[in-house]
Parts: sequence; structure tokens; C-alpha cells
Amino acid sequence: MKKINSKQLLLDTLVKPVKADRRPVSLIGGGAWTLKQGGSSFREMAGKLIEDPAALSTIMVSLANKLGEGIVYVGAGYNNVIAALIRGVDLVYTADYSPYLPGFSAEETEKFIKECHNFDFKKIWEDSLLASFLAVAEQVKAHLKESCVIAPLTWGPFTLAGQLIGVESLMRIMVKDPEAAKAVIDLSVNAVCEYYRPFVDKGLVDMIYLPEPTASGDMISARIFEKFTAPALNKCLEPYHRKGLPTMVHICGKLLANQLTMLDNIENMDAVSIDCKVPLKDARDHLKNKCIMGNLDTLRLERASETEIIGDLKKIMAEMEGHDRFILAPACDLAPATPFSHVKTLFDFVHLH
Repeated sequence: MKKINSKQLLLDTLVKPVKADRRPVSLIGGGAWTLKQGGSSFREMAGKLIEDPAALSTIMVSLANKLGEGIVYVGAGYNNVIAALIRGVDLVYTADYSPYLPGFSAEETEKFIKECHNFDFKKIWEDSLLASFLAVAEQVKAHLKESCVIAPLTWGPFTLAGQLIGVESLMRIMVKDPEAAKAVIDLSVNAVCEYYRPFVDKGLVDMIYLPEPTASGDMISARIFEKFTAPALNKCLEPYHRKGLPTMVHICGKLLANQLTMLDNIENMDAVSIDCKVPLKDARDHLKNKCIMGNLDTLRLERASETEIIGDLKKIMAEMEGHDRFILAPACDLAPATPFSHVKTLFDFVHLH
């Protein structure tokens, strides 16, 4: 087995089968956990970032250096900034978790849907907080370009659509008014692409990553997935896949066999990050053409002993024995209270196995 630089190992595994001396390893998201490790919060950091992007990049670089490798997600946890800008509202900040949008009345949502095609996407860059992520990415790239994979982060188009009009409203109009749903999802595709545009143009991105929790099999049917989610993802990822950038989608919760098969058929997606609710055997059976990433239980990673975590990791490694496109990672975003020592146990175990 050949030894490959950790960054190249991860990038290669995303796009093709790799035989190497060990697996790649990474976190998924990690915005709230990163800020907690740095003694900050989303509200506090938002106040600092505009004047001092190093307030965030220093924390990110420090953690990445301690872990030694993986994907570094610029903007993680601030996923709703774009949705708030499009809706013209302020985010609601909490103590530890990601800021969210306020609720909208039915009348406000109906008006937004009718007028959503008029939105000027370039306007998102007038927001100082969003623009600061470009500076953060430049600083992170300068320090970690040899060791880590850089991935700016915002919601995938299907989840962004749900944030824009409310998840319940999206579920309802996909059934009752499919054209209206398509209009909001198309807006979301364009918004996501506009967000990634300057990162790609400036060479600040090694891969494209789209979290899609609303696409979970716990929330939507296979029919809805096939009609709305899969086409939106394929369209959104197409320009980056064409440029040769690896592309990955994370979906929370369960995914049935037919949904896994649909994911496998998304031409412009290279990798799928799966939750611990998805049996690895099912993933192996149905994701024949994709890299699989996951699926260490994040609750266990937070609360189990380090000995128990190692036991879980051994089981995952055994289940994925012989599979040449697997990245070991948590099943979802880390809980803010997850001990650093537990995360280091994950990385150290993979380094040695």
C-alpha cells in the first residue's frame, strides 16, 4: 500500500477508488464546536469578523493543526446568513447553536414566492458578514493549503428553499403547487452558486460541500426526492464538477434503498456523507459510484468513553473493509460540548489504522 499526503488522500478518495496505507478522516461541519473550542459564540464572532477575520481563522487553523488533516469548513454554522439576506430579516442568535430565521406569516411567504424571481443575487455581497468569509478563507488557505481541504459552506439548494419559506410551507407547495416550489428551489440553486462564485474564482476552495438536512428520508418521500431534490443538487453541482472540483452532499437521518440509488445516479456529485441511521451495508450496496463518508454516531462521540469510541471505530472499519472510497467521519455536525479529546481519538485511531 502506498503512502499519500493526507490532503491528497482525501481529495483522491472523494473522486476515485484509492488503495493506500490508511483511510482519510475528517469532521463534518463543526461550526458550533469550533467556536466553543475557541471560547466564542456565533453572535460574538459575527461582531468581530467584519473588522478582524483572523478572530475566526486563527481558531480554525489551530484546531486543524492539532487534528492534522481533514476538511475545514469556512462559514460553518452561519448557513442561514444567505437566507436572512434574501428575506431581508435579521438572524436570531442563540447561546451555542447556529442562528436561525424568524417565522413568517402566510401572507409574507405567499408574497415572497410570487416575487422571488426578481431577487438580485449579487446583492448578497453587500453584507459585511458574508463578505468576511472570503477573508477568512484566504487566511485559512494560506496556513493549511498543504495539509487540509478547504470547503466554504452554505445550505444546499433544497434545504435553503425550506429556510426561505419554512420547511412546512415547502412540503405543502411541493404537493399543491409544484411550479411555485420549483421557483423557490431554482432561486436557491442560483443563490448557492453565487455564494460559491468568488471562492472558486479566487482559488480558495478545494471541494464543494452542500449540507442537505431537509432532504432526509425522515422528512421527504422518495418521490419528492426524485422530483425536486436530486435535480436541484445535480444542477447546483454541475459547474463545479465540470471544473474538476470534488463535490459532496451530506444528508441527515435515514435514507432508504431507493433514495441511496437516486443519490448514486446524481451525475455531478462525487461523494455522499451519511448519518449513523444509514447502515453501512446499505450504503455499500447502493452507492456503487460514490465515495461514502461518515457514519460515526455523534452522540456517542460526545458522551461515550474513549474506549467505547475506539470500539465503534473498529466496527466501522470492519464493515468498510475492502471498500476503496470511504472517509471516516462523524455522522453529522458535532455537538458543541463534544470533548476535544474525543475528536482527537477519532483522528488518532484512523492515523494508526
